[in-house]
Amino acid sequence: MGNHFEIYTADKDGGNRKLIAQNDDYGIKGTSSYCADDGKLYICVYKDNYDEITNEVTSSCAIAKLDLDEEEMNIIELDESLMLSGFTVYDNDIYTWLTYSDKTGIYKLSASAPELIMDAGNDESIFPIGFGKKAFYYQKINGDSKEGLYKYSIADKESQKITEISQYITSIIENGNDVFMTTLSSPDGVFDPENIMAINCLSDGNLRECIRNSPQYNYSLQTISGDNAYIVRTPNTGWSDREEYFYIPVSDLKNGRINNMVKLEGVPFDMRDNEEPESNDSYNISDGTDAVTDDNAFYYSQEVNLEKEDSSYFDGKTKLVWALSESSDDKNHIQNEVNKYLDEKGYDFAVKFIYHEENQIKNDGTEIIEPMREYYEKALQNGEQIDIISSGAGFDGAYSYRKFVDDGYFIPLNKYFDTDLGKKLYDYYPEWYWQSLSDENGMIYGRGFFPLGAHCVGLSVNTQAAEEFGVDVSNFDGTLNGLEEFLKYAKDITGMPVLFIDPTVFVYYENAGFISFNGVFFNTNTNEFENLFGSKECSEYLKMLDSFKKQGFITTDDSPMTHETAVLSTNLITPTSYLSNDSYLTVTPYTDGRYLNFVQGVTSSCKDPEKAFELLALCTVDKELANIIYNGTDGRNYKYNENGRMIKNLEARTYDDYQDTPANYIIADSAAYECSDKPKLFTEVSKSIKLSPLAGFEPELDTIKEKIDKCSNIYMNNYKLFYASYGEYDTLDSALEDINKQLHDAGIDDVVTELNKQYQKYLEDKK
Repeated sequence: MGNHFEIYTADKDGGNRKLIAQNDDYGIKGTSSYCADDGKLYICVYKDNYDEITNEVTSSCAIAKLDLDEEEMNIIELDESLMLSGFTVYDNDIYTWLTYSDKTGIYKLSASAPELIMDAGNDESIFPIGFGKKAFYYQKINGDSKEGLYKYSIADKESQKITEISQYITSIIENGNDVFMTTLSSPDGVFDPENIMAINCLSDGNLRECIRNSPQYNYSLQTISGDNAYIVRTPNTGWSDREEYFYIPVSDLKNGRINNMVKLEGVPFDMRDNEEPESNDSYNISDGTDAVTDDNAFYYSQEVNLEKEDSSYFDGKTKLVWALSESSDDKNHIQNEVNKYLDEKGYDFAVKFIYHEENQIKNDGTEIIEPMREYYEKALQNGEQIDIISSGAGFDGAYSYRKFVDDGYFIPLNKYFDTDLGKKLYDYYPEWYWQSLSDENGMIYGRGFFPLGAHCVGLSVNTQAAEEFGVDVSNFDGTLNGLEEFLKYAKDITGMPVLFIDPTVFVYYENAGFISFNGVFFNTNTNEFENLFGSKECSEYLKMLDSFKKQGFITTDDSPMTHETAVLSTNLITPTSYLSNDSYLTVTPYTDGRYLNFVQGVTSSCKDPEKAFELLALCTVDKELANIIYNGTDGRNYKYNENGRMIKNLEARTYDDYQDTPANYIIADSAAYECSDKPKLFTEVSKSIKLSPLAGFEPELDTIKEKIDKCSNIYMNNYKLFYASYGEYDTLDSALEDINKQLHDAGIDDVVTELNKQYQKYLEDKK
């Protein structure tokens, strides 16, 4: 049930880990709060309880009090009805914000019953944020008006306004007299692709922004300890789960000197659960033990001597320069191995990989965004050689592939497909792939990363949970039509919710046959624009989810217990995903060539495009070469665990970002964190993807732009319906009735009428 936790101490580099306490009755969730006071660490811990009568999983919480000096821990039991969202300790008493006996405010938790200390009364403008040391912070919000940040002193039992702020505050961390806070420009829980997340500092009454998210990364402040702040950086993709941990001196964070962040190696610690550190500077997983599993997909070894570029490979050969927006920790070694391979195979060219960072952060915390297109323009002006280039991430708000094509920076590759190697490259991908990369004249300008932006929504089987519970997954036919019968069967066995709906996926409308277009929706069943929530298909899909919810089949709780017990989960299937060995597409994925980034193409300034194309093609169809680039060298960049799965050395990462690697990642051998048979999954997924029926459709939106924006906001604010969550509404029917009224008032009928009129004209003109 996930009722277990362990507490470790460790150096900031991840070394010298030591287990100091553990408990088998309670667990720690990712949202667990904690505080320290007078040498004691207090952690909110949870116990999951399953009710066999109601088929519901409920949680109760307690406080684990750990004496750090004595390394002793005891559990402070709380009233089972209490769930703490945060707390603080003052004079050995625990204080929290909750609603108890119909009164909301700050309570002191005593042995008998919670004691109300601060009564919030009926003030609905108070939004609790969290506790600091001996203090509680809250924000006052009236509608769209943010009145400011307030601090309530536990000792003085008084509130004071400490700053004005125009953002929504999500978390507070104190450091001496300074207050750091994470803020959002949109309310927490509202999906907004343009949301601005920032880390701010309030110091001496002055509020300053330290760092904000970028098109490439999100930043969140985890904690402050001693002189350092600890930050987590994640890709700003909406669905990636890659996390990088950094520490930075607090003084540098306050002043926006983000370049001084240092990567915190050895975390997340769950990747290192069974590692044996040899010293503070070297982390190696012992071979031949059961310490390494498929889930432990990485190791750390700093015993890697960085190589220098071997320029002798360029002697007497054509030198090709390939510019990328992602780099490698071991770039010279990879380049040398690639050129060694090309030399051994008798090719008369060699490659030099270069790197351009599209999003750079200055010392003052501001960003310099220079897309690959602008970088290439400067290279042209300076006479610098670039023969192959990645179109990049589209940081300037434009989809980068089409901009490269429109600006004439990529050359068409069609004539090279007639060569033997070109035929192999062309035949490797399905027809929809090349259609998506083609312009209106059928010209193809590059090789993109699969699946070219198609949303491969599907269901994945948790084989481990199925085996542990004895659920026969062969009973599932992989379709939405057969889903209810299987969920009934699986829940009868497990007695718990068996379908996890991932709340980070924002394209579940595709399960109802819709695709998104400029914030409104196109029904691929009828080939018309329609009001999503007013359509028959969407209504039927949402009613199916509603039925699943009432029968206790589904959960959106992204917790360790869910991942241990849910036999099925929804997700976006990619050929790199280790979850995808037993996955089923539930949609027809559509790709649209307008929305493409990270496409590798031969530049218009290339003096030997035939050889540049030959190299691009080789990296796509030559498995050995793809392995060198994507995986590196055995014993240096990776090794194999006892199960025969490849584990990567995080101190010598290769070009293994599948979006921008020079190689075809699908034919490269699979790492432990990837699907074990990427080519098979690629083949199966490829059969299902189609070119979008809207590909090439460019409507005139000026007359309906304002109405589209209003409708788009309503859709985004109510996307929770696809999680069977109804917020303020009692039922799905009442939610749909009110939301559709809002959409009608916002002008959805005018929007779909106008778009359908223009779409029909577009189809007629194509004939």
